[in-house]
Amino acid sequence: MAGWLIRPGWPAWRSSVLGEFIRKDYISIGGDWDIGDIRGMDEDTMRRRLEERERRGELGSTVTQGMGMLRIIRDEMSIGDIVIVEDGTYIYGVGLIESDLRYERSPPLFRDDTHSPHEPAYYPYKRKVRWIKIMKVRIDELNIPDRFKRWLGGKPRDAIRQLPEERLRELLVALLAAA
Repeated sequence: MAGWLIRPGWPAWRSSVLGEFIRKDYISIGGDWDIGDIRGMDEDTMRRRLEERERRGELGSTVTQGMGMLRIIRDEMSIGDIVIVEDGTYIYGVGLIESDLRYERSPPLFRDDTHSPHEPAYYPYKRKVRWIKIMKVRIDELNIPDRFKRWLGGKPRDAIRQLPEERLRELLVALLAAA
């Protein structure tokens, strides 16, 4: 069992994405990384499709970052893993992954006029989650070391980050005490 932090969407539309996660019991990524159903897709095809999006100006990150996030949600996350949804200031939910990856290009979560003008943004790479605890706990008020708080509250390069086992345990204990 692994632990994963997920920070949904860019700040401008994060609350829409977060609300969808909690109401519909899933986590997802996608947006400008949407290159079709990746479940059986080889890495060369994934990279080529991301590079095509980059050439068209539709990729808001690097190809390497997109590949990393797609690999994590497809290959590294597993049923039974713990997910913790956060935004750098608050932690909103702790859940257990209950499904393999599915590709579902609906519903549109918002309009992304920066990267894909006039096109709804989708987060089609989804995993079902059973939420164990929904909360709104300030990271800076948790009983964890300041260095860990800064890491949690910092601006991550990636939307999904794996928590080392010791940090996962430490964070879960702090969240149980805070809730």
